[in-house]
Amino acid sequence: MPDPKRLEFSYRESPAYRTVSVQGAYGGLTPRGDIFLGVYSERTHFPDTSILEIGPQGELGPEKFRITQGVVREVQVGLMMDLNTAKSLQDWLKTHIETLEAALKAQKDSK
Repeated sequence: MPDPKRLEFSYRESPAYRTVSVQGAYGGLTPRGDIFLGVYSERTHFPDTSILEIGPQGELGPEKFRITQGVVREVQVGLMMDLNTAKSLQDWLKTHIETLEAALKAQKDSK
């Protein structure tokens, strides 16, 4: 019989689940009053142009010239949340940041 004072949650990964590297975020308020947060990873841009030498037997040799422009911020996923969810996420992050900072300080102090 279920306990009326407890609620059990089960976690399942959706078929679209993936782990992404996050180096930053961009977003703001939506017209409906939610908070939108797009998280991105940064990487160098693939070259627009690359010129390679051709060797004596027609094989590709070393790269001699490359045109690359800037840094790519590839938006990995967008997160849409209401105010209560944002506050819960803020609390969750604060707790884990404090735990990590304490562990790093303890590690540094032990050296």
